[in-house]
Amino acid sequence: MRLYDGCILPRLTDLAMRLRILQDFRQRTLSRAEGAVLELGFGSGLNLPFYNPRRVSRLFALEPAAALLRLAQERIQEARFPVEVLQTGAERIPLPDHSVDTALCTWTLCTIPNVEAALDETRRVLKPNGRFLFAEHGRSDEPGIARWQDRLTPAWKRFAGGCHLNRNPESLLKGAGFDVEQIDKTYIGWFKPITYMYVGRAAPRARFATWVPESDASAACMRPAGTSRRFHTRLPGGGSLALCNWGNLPCRIRRSLRVRPPRNGRQVAP
Repeated sequence: MRLYDGCILPRLTDLAMRLRILQDFRQRTLSRAEGAVLELGFGSGLNLPFYNPRRVSRLFALEPAAALLRLAQERIQEARFPVEVLQTGAERIPLPDHSVDTALCTWTLCTIPNVEAALDETRRVLKPNGRFLFAEHGRSDEPGIARWQDRLTPAWKRFAGGCHLNRNPESLLKGAGFDVEQIDKTYIGWFKPITYMYVGRAAPRARFATWVPESDASAACMRPAGTSRRFHTRLPGGGSLALCNWGNLPCRIRRSLRVRPPRNGRQVAP
């Protein structure tokens, strides 16, 4: 399997991802990218020609597979904007908080080993007003097809680079603290278990401050679902303030928040 994974699979992936039927999805997704862009699963660089160089200032190309990056070298050299390669997995993105304007992925979420951690990291590096663009395949809304995806995935992922046929990109994004603003779902081929597409746009969901009574101060240190950061401070007069992704709130909202002790023991500010 080492020869297959290191030499054969990267070239098969590059060939499969060149299919003409996928180009419309690339164009539709990548044309909306702007500013500093993070691409999860850069692969062999097939997305590069679809970026608008007048809108993209810099691309962070995240890809753990050295063999795919070797195939991408010529495309990187031809790019009309700076491309910085990050040869690592998406579970630990080496970028500062709130440092990119657009994050995106195309046919990538299916293969990331710890996809929840990867989306959590993506949300961390994305600016509060940034957008997450995606074109992914995944779990069908038809129960019969979904059952076949569950049956096929254990064998399929062994020969397709860890690809899961049964992951639901929409549910994963919502669970990671994103609001899905727009999404289209459709089949793009006759073999339905591998051709159900999710294409759309999501935004990081704002997190607010929560007042917690002194007797329940330990709850302030718990991590709410879909958050990547949490802070805990003691308030005068008893009680604690838990700040969940405080930096993701616009400044005008942060200034207007007033935390008041609740009448019923717990309250979201203001």
